[in-house]
Amino acid sequence: MIVKILFNYIQKIFYKYIVYRYIMNKKDIFLDHLKNDIYCRIGVSSIQGVGVIAIKDIPYGIMPFKSLNPNKNDIVSVSINELKTKGVHENVIKIACDFFGGTGKNTCDMYHYGPNDMNISYYLNHSIDNNLDVIVTSDIYYGFITNRDIKMGEELFINYQHYN
Repeated sequence: MIVKILFNYIQKIFYKYIVYRYIMNKKDIFLDHLKNDIYCRIGVSSIQGVGVIAIKDIPYGIMPFKSLNPNKNDIVSVSINELKTKGVHENVIKIACDFFGGTGKNTCDMYHYGPNDMNISYYLNHSIDNNLDVIVTSDIYYGFITNRDIKMGEELFINYQHYN
């Protein structure tokens, strides 16, 4: 079933690429993205603190965190020592370590455009009754796909045990 969903997703991506590339202007692309790809916001969690909440119904098989950033897979791997040597503030290094896992204990794999452009999936909470599944979309980039219909106002969850 996941293979069929991914195949349909790839077909949609290819179609959107052709339409976006040759037919639509930037404003039309942006408006289409707002209409069809935005499903969530950060809100009060039913578990603790903040979480990711559906702002409209999300059907089964949807990737709710689509981005228009064409470089989302551009990852920069930096060592903690390199960050310190370059004079990066210790609290910024903490953000890098907290939000961006690395290939080792002393490295962080961060988006090249920096932590200020993180998407809200970083605020997903854990549940063994998760409504999102983790999928690998490239060597080091994880994506999420709904494993059932999600109702407006419902919190989105992943199972942290499946996200390693």
